[in-house]
Amino acid sequence: MTSKKNLSLIIKDLIFTGLIATVLLIPIVGFRTEISTTDSTGLIFNYNFIIAFLVVGFIVGVRFLFHIYWFSKIQRKPKEDSEENKKNF
Repeated sequence: MTSKKNLSLIIKDLIFTGLIATVLLIPIVGFRTEISTTDSTGLIFNYNFIIAFLVVGFIVGVRFLFHIYWFSKIQRKPKEDSEENKKNF
């Protein structure tokens, strides 16, 4: 039961992380402005969403690996208040 609960929390966190990273990185990484050299119209927007989505995918992947490491470390932690420790006192 707890593994399903942990998995659903991880999925929700990854979706939330992906949405926040997408909203922040599309304007920062996805758009590139250049000065027009052919005519004097000003700035030109070049769109490069592939790099932005690759960066978002990398961020979500690192966050997923962090969750796997974090939960495996928590599960390996020995319980301090076990029955054997209580009998010794």
